[in-house]
Amino acid sequence: MFVDPRYPCTSPSRGGSTGERPQSRTTSSCAIAYQAKSHLELKESEIAARTAGEALRLARRIGVPRCEALVQDLVPAFRQVSSAEGVEEFLALAAG
Repeated sequence: MFVDPRYPCTSPSRGGSTGERPQSRTTSSCAIAYQAKSHLELKESEIAARTAGEALRLARRIGVPRCEALVQDLVPAFRQVSSAEGVEEFLALAAG
């Protein structure tokens, strides 16, 4: 894969340098948000909370309000399963 030196990119949540362009990080953030939604729909609340937290942190770090909004849209569903592991932490992150 060709890596354009004008677009250095690392993704700490994925363990290092990815060589992806900034647009790819935006796509990744949104894709992770959709994964969280899928886990939530499958009643995998713990996985959904971790995944949503990752998407939210990435969206905030790279400044993508559209992806942050995707995660924020999941908050009401997470409130329904607030006793699941990791959900309270996610809700606190989403509130901040």
